[in-house]
Amino acid sequence: MVPRSQAPRRAVWTASRTAVAAIVASIALIGSLIAANPAIAAPGATTDATTAVGGGSLADTGMVKAAAVVGFNPENIISDALFYDGAAMSSAEIQTFLDSKIGTCRNGKCLNVLTTGISSRDAVYSQSTGNLICSAIQGGSMKVSELIYRVQVACGISAKVILVTLQKEQGLTTSKEPSDWNLKAAMGASCPDTAPCDPAFAGVGPQILKGTQQLKTYKAAKFAKQPGRNYVGYSPTESCGGTYLNIQNYATAALYSYTPYQPNAAALRAGYGIGDSCSSYGNRNFYQYFADWFGFAEQPVVAGAIKARYDAIGGRLSYLGLPTANEECGLARGGCYQPFAGGYIFISPAGGVFDVSQAIRAGWGPSFEWGPHGYPTGNTTCGLTKGGCYQVFENAVIYSSAMGSYAVESLMQRAYSAAEAEWGSLGYPVAAIQCGLSRGGCYQAFEGGQIFRNPAGYAFAVLSDIRGAWAPDFEWGALGYPVGVRECGLTDGGCYQAFEGGLIFSAPRSGAHALTTDFAAAYSAVNAEYGVLGYPTTDRVCGLAGGGCYQAFQGGYIYSSSAGVFAVRPEVRALWAQYDLEWGSLGYPTSSPAVSGSSYTQTFQGGTVTVADGVATLTAAADPWLNERLTQSWLGSPITQRVCGLAGGGCYQAFQGGYIYSSSAGVFAVRPEVRALWAQYDLEWGSVGYPTSSPAVSGSSYTQTFQGGTVTVADGVATLTAAADPWLNERLTQSWLGSPITQRVCGLAGGGCYQAFQGGYIYSSSAGVFAVRPEVRALWAQYDLEWGSLGYPTSSPAVSGSSYTQTFQGGTVIVTEGVARLD
Repeated sequence: MVPRSQAPRRAVWTASRTAVAAIVASIALIGSLIAANPAIAAPGATTDATTAVGGGSLADTGMVKAAAVVGFNPENIISDALFYDGAAMSSAEIQTFLDSKIGTCRNGKCLNVLTTGISSRDAVYSQSTGNLICSAIQGGSMKVSELIYRVQVACGISAKVILVTLQKEQGLTTSKEPSDWNLKAAMGASCPDTAPCDPAFAGVGPQILKGTQQLKTYKAAKFAKQPGRNYVGYSPTESCGGTYLNIQNYATAALYSYTPYQPNAAALRAGYGIGDSCSSYGNRNFYQYFADWFGFAEQPVVAGAIKARYDAIGGRLSYLGLPTANEECGLARGGCYQPFAGGYIFISPAGGVFDVSQAIRAGWGPSFEWGPHGYPTGNTTCGLTKGGCYQVFENAVIYSSAMGSYAVESLMQRAYSAAEAEWGSLGYPVAAIQCGLSRGGCYQAFEGGQIFRNPAGYAFAVLSDIRGAWAPDFEWGALGYPVGVRECGLTDGGCYQAFEGGLIFSAPRSGAHALTTDFAAAYSAVNAEYGVLGYPTTDRVCGLAGGGCYQAFQGGYIYSSSAGVFAVRPEVRALWAQYDLEWGSLGYPTSSPAVSGSSYTQTFQGGTVTVADGVATLTAAADPWLNERLTQSWLGSPITQRVCGLAGGGCYQAFQGGYIYSSSAGVFAVRPEVRALWAQYDLEWGSVGYPTSSPAVSGSSYTQTFQGGTVTVADGVATLTAAADPWLNERLTQSWLGSPITQRVCGLAGGGCYQAFQGGYIYSSSAGVFAVRPEVRALWAQYDLEWGSLGYPTSSPAVSGSSYTQTFQGGTVIVTEGVARLD
């Protein structure tokens, strides 16, 4: 049945309830008629004006048989020569054939008496390839035999194929009393199961034209199934399965596109009868009708040693079926063979005679006995797990399964056998051997992994879990090729496999991860998976400080650096993390844990960690920053990373309880109250500069020296004493200045500077550093400030009662009751 071209549909059963009713009625009238289940419509859309077809069938009333089908080759149902024969029968021969099959018509609608018609039409070309599908056809009213003849000539499809298709679809070639439905859906064209038949193609004439054109379209338009490897199911029910077929010609491909199922063993055993719930019959019946009505080529002869083997396995009733050609010799090294519908029999140069199934031969090609596998040395053997078969050849074993047919060459076969072959975790091969890998290696893919042949000429299986850890670089990466088999039976159900550049471990709870050689050595040093580390839980991670790497394990870590490769336990790493791991002052480990009783120590580049009762502590180290952090325990844990780029190249880091600052003056901790005061003086950028000592505690107070002064803290209040810096001294002694409201600004006259504060200003010049009150500066501004005749101040304000004076280079300012005047 053909789904409408404008609405491609899923494959469906093609006989409607009406057709089934017609079949039942025919059975009641004729008595000897056996109705075969309908075939399935082909799915899929096309760019051409035609779409896929399917086909139901009725048994020929004169050919009710129970004998098994003989000679059916699912890969070569009919030859292209017979199928695409545009001169197979004349109009008169077609009429004579219909008369012989139908005889006396009971309702005037039989094909041998029916007159039908079509309209004339131009030639049809494929929209996708440009190939001719059917040449022009002259229409009009005519006998069915004449119409079949004209369509045969125009489309190049044998009238015998059309007659058989009419029979397998609606039983019309033999029907003495066809129904209107049978005639409307004569070829099953554009009659989907899910919608009414397209009225544009209803009737014998349009049906014959449409169906025949479709059979030609598959080849002309390269549409749907084509010769080569195709999966063909046994029925629409997916659980019924199917097989991959190496379809050998366009005619067979067209039949599977028209009716997309192959008969299963039950259907073939039933002849024209009913098989089982997974049987389909369209292509079986096509073969049966064609063979019984018209016959195929002359039957080849089976003789000699080949006949002995053929008879030994059951002859035509065996899986080989009927021969399709005579014995042929002159093969590689003097061998011979004969082809059969279901396979071949070969005579090897050594004299052995072996049958080869079609499925096995697919994995033997394309060079067959001329290729690297040589001749078979045993017969096809089936009954393997999941319905598989195998056959031994001179240089390989070929396996056939639902995964396809593939050769496993001898070296890889040894590795395959060591892994329990198809019964083991590898399962069946799913691809042919692939070479051209790094350093000339090869591999072959299986259901559960791969087998690799390394450059040294040894082959080892790599199962999926191990392969996942080997990815993404595989043999091109640091691990190289496998050099040993997968070893299991480790603790917790673990396994491992050795590679050129290390090991891969796999365990149920930790997954599969690779260890390069250096990490594997450090791992072994702590008793590998049986030791405290357990199994690896991550892959190796690099890009750490100084080019270091690490890898996590169930019970710890391994780190590598220029200092070496060493294991690190979790409690040590937790402490190390407080010091920024390898990026911090501790650096990398320089030894493995040195155990002494219930305690152990481990040295790092910047210090030593001691672990007692599971608690890790860090001793003082040469690094000043680390020393300060250790000795000032009130600092707590860090809350930021170390930040550098401060004034003069200094650095700092914030902690829970304070800060550490480093500069040319040293590395010292600073408490929050000291830093708050320091911030009022612009921190390290101001006149106080950097700290030059750690806090010196005395009772409830403490002091801390800076480059520009000393901070004293009493009862949590920090104060700054006078310092050597004149600017700072002025700021401290003139408390009325308050906090700064601008940064220090320089570039004034004579290289002077100034800074604004809440209560006034500080000016510096060659005359010194002095504070200036707002009322004095307002008067000074009238004389152009430092650029005018007054110049810079030469003293701080000198208070006397409610008045004060301040001297400048060019005069003295007197302030009385807030009013400034120049003396």
